[in-house]
Amino acid sequence: MVQEKDTHFLATLQSDYAAWLTQVLLSSLYEEFENRKQVRFPETLPHDVQSWGKIPSRVLDSQSILHELASQILESKVKPSKDTMEIFLVTFENFIAALQKLQQGQLLAGLGIDELTGLQTEDRMIVDLERELERRSRRGQPFCFVVSRIDDHKNREKVENVILAAQAIQKTIRSFDDAYITSEGEFIASLKHADNNGGLKFIERLRFALNANENIQFTLSSIVAEPMPGDSIPDLISQVVKELKNLDAGEGGKAEQYQEVSPLAQYLKSLKETP
Repeated sequence: MVQEKDTHFLATLQSDYAAWLTQVLLSSLYEEFENRKQVRFPETLPHDVQSWGKIPSRVLDSQSILHELASQILESKVKPSKDTMEIFLVTFENFIAALQKLQQGQLLAGLGIDELTGLQTEDRMIVDLERELERRSRRGQPFCFVVSRIDDHKNREKVENVILAAQAIQKTIRSFDDAYITSEGEFIASLKHADNNGGLKFIERLRFALNANENIQFTLSSIVAEPMPGDSIPDLISQVVKELKNLDAGEGGKAEQYQEVSPLAQYLKSLKETP
């Protein structure tokens, strides 16, 4: 699997840097100046890795600074000072910590878990929701989902707000329910054995959890939808998100129940909305 290759690469890289650190220290303290040229540096990380996307700039910057400090130490004909060595070692520790965090993120991504919030990712959401809809078709068990979105794009861009909203959702869902983060400041809760009324009660509990936290200075708007046999989950989510974005234009903290509209009515509505 790609994720296994990614984490193996990062683990190997950390091991390589541990050996490299030993070489730099021993060479700078005990080797003759000419022999220091034999210390080989690990390869510079690329900006993009095909299976991950972009490597965070903080990791690239940390590696660049670390290599520059090591070069200065090895190219000096005098023994490095205590201050110089302390700066180098602290930079090394920060870089290794960044690699470890990147590795942890890859492991969590492989499990379908968002590193920032601990919620499940969108990759597995559609499959899970379609499974619940199939259960409804076979057994008649209702289920609904709630799309919640932090109001105002400025509030959605703040990492601390996303974390606080995710924590409130995690406290609100039942042990057998699921919650996902689908985009910046946007969440979906899958509520098993619950119809629209159960979804509205969930929203009320969520609102109570948000109001109970004095650190939360933003509002969250939500829409509950109850899929029916034959519905397309992706299309339904798309429609609900569209309605939710319309709510964002007004006063925040709203809760609504999604009412399915026929294709003809949707078309007529779009004509009215067109300038």
